[in-house]
Amino acid sequence: MNEPLKVLIVEDSEDDAKLALRALRHGGFDPTYRRVQTAAELKTALAQEHWDAVISDFNMPGFTGLDALRIFRSTGLDIPFILISGTIGEETAVDAMKAGASDYVMKKSLARLAPALERELNETQVRAAHRLAQRKLVASEQRLRTIIETEPECVKVMSKEGVLLEMNAAGLAMLEADSLAAAQSQPPLEFIVPEYRAAFAALHKRVMRGEKGILEYEVIGLKGGRRWLETHAAPMSGANGEGTMLLGVTRDITERKNSQDRIVYLNRVYAMLSGINALLIHARDRDELYREACRIAVDAGGFRMAWVAMVDRKVMKVAPVASAGVDEELLSALNQRFLLAQD
Repeated sequence: MNEPLKVLIVEDSEDDAKLALRALRHGGFDPTYRRVQTAAELKTALAQEHWDAVISDFNMPGFTGLDALRIFRSTGLDIPFILISGTIGEETAVDAMKAGASDYVMKKSLARLAPALERELNETQVRAAHRLAQRKLVASEQRLRTIIETEPECVKVMSKEGVLLEMNAAGLAMLEADSLAAAQSQPPLEFIVPEYRAAFAALHKRVMRGEKGILEYEVIGLKGGRRWLETHAAPMSGANGEGTMLLGVTRDITERKNSQDRIVYLNRVYAMLSGINALLIHARDRDELYREACRIAVDAGGFRMAWVAMVDRKVMKVAPVASAGVDEELLSALNQRFLLAQD
């Protein structure tokens, strides 16, 4: 079954038009056509109907194939435009191809017309598919960017050198930055509290090796605010698939960390108070009570140091009697008697 073809023929000779149509039928097409002879007719036909191809004679009285080509090109249509001539020279043919003609066929070789048109139709379909794919890609990228920008969690991209490349609005808010440029005003590691910088740098290296990772760390924003963040990081390809970048999705876990810290603190206080309550019952003497109370405050309560002092109200002085976690230098200072203020 022949392939349907809607073709616009620019030709002053009805007989020559029929020869071209016969060549198309022999080549496997089933053409429906319209023949025009003037510039005005060509403009009207191109504006009124959709065409699969345009075939134009090169030499017509007062209207040449190059004139027809210029009118066709002005429409922006992407369909084959093939010139047919009986006398076209090589230099003229090259000029026509440079001007945008798809191909040219000599009237004595009309058997080439159908294969040439089939090739150009295939290339037109390829270009149309590419344009459609590009439009879909642009639309997809726009949708993705909209999603990222409205995402309540931080989405960021870092280069393999550790440079911040992209960050959405949620991420900028976490760093107290008004713009991406503000967030880029200092290296990403500078936002991280020093004790977590090595861990973040190690995470970055793992991701650059193709691994994934999660890290909790604390940051200080541009305005001095502190918050806890949790980043899920994974590798991603750069432009044209070259190189590797870090894609990070980060959430603010400050409230959760504060709640956890509060629970840990309360558990330690409870353990400390329970230990001291038991000590009050079982301690053999006052010295053991004070000494063990200090130890429990450090071991169970999580305090760095503890110190118990006795007040001698006769001389209004205080003297340390027990301690835990106090270094020798500080202990020596505490063991000196300090004058208390008068009541």
